[in-house]
Amino acid sequence: MRPTGRRPTSPEPALSRLDEASSVLDAIEKATPAGAATPGEVAAVAPSVASGAAGPGSAVAAAPPGGSTASGTGLADDAYAKAAGEGFAALGAGHLEKARRAFEKARALRPDGPEAREGLRRIDAARNVRTLAVRRAEAEDLEDEERWEDALDAYDSVLRQDGSLAWAQEGRARAGSRLQLGNSLQALIDHPDRLSNPRLRDQAAALLQTAEQQSDSGPILRTQIARLTSMLPALEKPVRLSLVSDNLTQVTIPSVGAFGSFARRDIELKPGHYTVIGTRDGYREVRREITVSPGEEYLTVNVSCSEPI
Repeated sequence: MRPTGRRPTSPEPALSRLDEASSVLDAIEKATPAGAATPGEVAAVAPSVASGAAGPGSAVAAAPPGGSTASGTGLADDAYAKAAGEGFAALGAGHLEKARRAFEKARALRPDGPEAREGLRRIDAARNVRTLAVRRAEAEDLEDEERWEDALDAYDSVLRQDGSLAWAQEGRARAGSRLQLGNSLQALIDHPDRLSNPRLRDQAAALLQTAEQQSDSGPILRTQIARLTSMLPALEKPVRLSLVSDNLTQVTIPSVGAFGSFARRDIELKPGHYTVIGTRDGYREVRREITVSPGEEYLTVNVSCSEPI
């Protein structure tokens, strides 16, 4: 018999709150694989559970989330019920550490209690949601800073944990594409002599078009676009080449022309790779491989056959 002055507590409201907490928290887990949940959403879960949860003086039935009692008969002791109720209330309000302490207390009182076990499992799930939300924000910040390689690594790290996350898959594809675009643009900027090749000039034009179509271009990409755009017109501007010889060597540039023998001769060549060939009877042939780079103003090449055969 209970002591006089205390009113027996009905288990029905407490059972209802435990069921409601379980249903709402189920909704969190279903949202988790798609990456929809955020820390704010976790904190906003089940306000009705938090406000209506068992108070210090209430007795909550030791029912598993499905509503059946652990033993199939009667109520659990008040201490376990109180701890479990406080755990679900804190979990519904997004206070994960407080909820963990309450469920740990409940588990200590009843190691086989399904509410404590389920509550702790759901805390781990909610914490995982928060962790993924933080990692998503960090990866997106790296994108904003145009640190595409770091962003790619961040998305890869998330996908190793859960390969089904759509937002991480999309982020990885986006970061990988922008990393490749930026590296390709920078390679041409760092080695403008490559643009002397007509095929690479066509590729550069295509890259510029792709870069200009990016809706989220940042300062780094805009700078690359400006630099490469300014370089392309120089590809058509001829560079003055001064050929120096010995008046005895016959000088030829395949695809350009034969210039005979001379002491000095100036010609103009468009940027590109060329071979200057010198020949002289009784002497070993001489070949000079030259690269005329865009933007150069003047280039001198000495071609003389001086080694007898």
